[in-house]
Amino acid sequence: MRVLSLISGGKDSCYCMLQCIASGHEIVALGNIKPTPGTDEMDSYMYQSVGHEVIALYAEALDLPLFQRETKGQTVNSTQTYEPSSNDEVEDLYQLLKEAREKIAFEGVSSGAILSNYQRVRVESVCLRLGLVSFAYLWQRDQKELLDEMISSDIKAIVIKTASLGLDPEKVLGVDICNLSQYFSSLNAKYQLNVCGEGGEYETLTLDCPLFKKKIEILDQEIVYITKDDYAPVAFLKIKKACLVDKCMTQELAEFHFKKPSDFVREFDSISDKTEQKIEKFVRTCAFSFDDISPHISIIKKKLWITGLLGREKSIRQSTEHVMQQISTLMHEKGLTMRNLIKINVYIKSMADYMELNAVYKEYFIVNPPVRACVEVPLPSNIQFVMDCQATFGETETLHVQSISNWAPANIGPYSQGVLDDNFIYTSGQIGLVPGLMTLIESSTQNQNSLILRHLTRVLKGVRENVSLKHVVVGFCYTTDGFVADSEWPPLFIPVVVAGLPRNADVEWQVIAQIDVEKVDINYTNVEIQNGVIEMTVCRCDCDNFILFKYRSGMEMMNLDDFKRGLELVDKELDVGYVQVFCIPDDNLEFYKLIEGFFKNCCVSVVPILRFERPDCHLIVFLHGLK
Repeated sequence: MRVLSLISGGKDSCYCMLQCIASGHEIVALGNIKPTPGTDEMDSYMYQSVGHEVIALYAEALDLPLFQRETKGQTVNSTQTYEPSSNDEVEDLYQLLKEAREKIAFEGVSSGAILSNYQRVRVESVCLRLGLVSFAYLWQRDQKELLDEMISSDIKAIVIKTASLGLDPEKVLGVDICNLSQYFSSLNAKYQLNVCGEGGEYETLTLDCPLFKKKIEILDQEIVYITKDDYAPVAFLKIKKACLVDKCMTQELAEFHFKKPSDFVREFDSISDKTEQKIEKFVRTCAFSFDDISPHISIIKKKLWITGLLGREKSIRQSTEHVMQQISTLMHEKGLTMRNLIKINVYIKSMADYMELNAVYKEYFIVNPPVRACVEVPLPSNIQFVMDCQATFGETETLHVQSISNWAPANIGPYSQGVLDDNFIYTSGQIGLVPGLMTLIESSTQNQNSLILRHLTRVLKGVRENVSLKHVVVGFCYTTDGFVADSEWPPLFIPVVVAGLPRNADVEWQVIAQIDVEKVDINYTNVEIQNGVIEMTVCRCDCDNFILFKYRSGMEMMNLDDFKRGLELVDKELDVGYVQVFCIPDDNLEFYKLIEGFFKNCCVSVVPILRFERPDCHLIVFLHGLK
């Protein structure tokens, strides 16, 4: 892909260029936002301004066209999300890239964001508006490891601004980062200084790197103090005069060993030695009809569910428009908007319709769409897909990373990676993508599964720093080849075999995590039924209760009396809002009517699947209720 690199002159944007090249992209131009004349250092959340005097030399050293635009560094919209705001400094970036595209062709934009959600979200917003791909290969990298990589990659960068306890401008300004790395680490241990300066502790200016055809030499400089605080003075190096000088090219660029996207998933590359028990893929038709199913709403406290959303128009586009409009109308009737949605499940008859569905679906979300899972299941001939959704009347926090990085996969559809609502983190379905390439890892299903769990770990941490896989209470494991993960985790484990997954993946995970494990109480109960057993797991999390039934029997068909017996085990004081039934489509839908009659006004979602992880399993029922 042809990429325009946003540069500040610092080490981070420079190293991201190297990472783009290591990932197979071509840097074709540079972009820079500079302060207005007479301003050396501006107070901006978005842009580095110190060192702007040498940006033209930087571009000349790279032998690349440079596009610049002035900004006053004014912030109008400082919220976690960003929407176009007149006179905001972000709009200067939009105009810069828009004008650059009129003069040179490029498809992607790279930036050096490491930790700043503020910067990442705004660059992504601009790229989305212009139809560009955002590359942020440094995103969420370990800072000590990252700084060491920059130094070993022969990036010569000096400190050009300091604003932290322990950084004496007289001793640090103008010093190469390679001579300060250990000192930064000691300050991290002593004062929690960000080793890469991501907290604004220091800024840098790159004088040379493997991409430079010449190097920058500073001829005259002076230290300018902004504040002369005794403990943490703020100062920067004003470059009065600089020039380019020839450099001895001891190594060709191809000889440098930059980390590639595949290096970040190396541990998942090898084919597992363990023989995988794979189920032969086959096509199953759906024997029952959805004719009696229609949209239904359930509201309990601050939660709302909608089920029975069926796509059955002439085309997938018309069906998607109809269903999304149904959701919008039903939400509006309850005083909500599409922004209140936190989770949507899409059960589609053919994954070939995935892209066309997305094209319509995305038009209903401006920023921070809900989390989503989309899997292919056997449906009747007149049904293209089934949707159900969950919304909230409360406030949420959303993790929506659209930039391609080596952290975790960017969204390949209009969904967010994670949403926090009322102490629960809901994630989108994750598959085994190599994050930096956004292609499926070529490895065993077992290794795909392990990579997915790493993705989920990072997504959960991205939403809340202290949350990990141990906080997961519900896990949906969709597989196409019968692979079964460790059933000891999570407590409510729902493994089912489906007809297809995005990108032709073998396995997909979607989870729900409770951010406070102290509030989780798990109980397991087995109840004997005719020729089998009902395995019941109850997870109590304060007011929220999640219940899982697995019906195991040697009989060919599910016995309705046994099914009812399981429902009778549910606490009568529990207000059930949502019931999800995973079933073999050869069965009839009598159990559906039973549920509707048993839990008054609850939403019921029926999901036909190919089979369960065990041949004796006839039905899996998942309930979400509140007390």
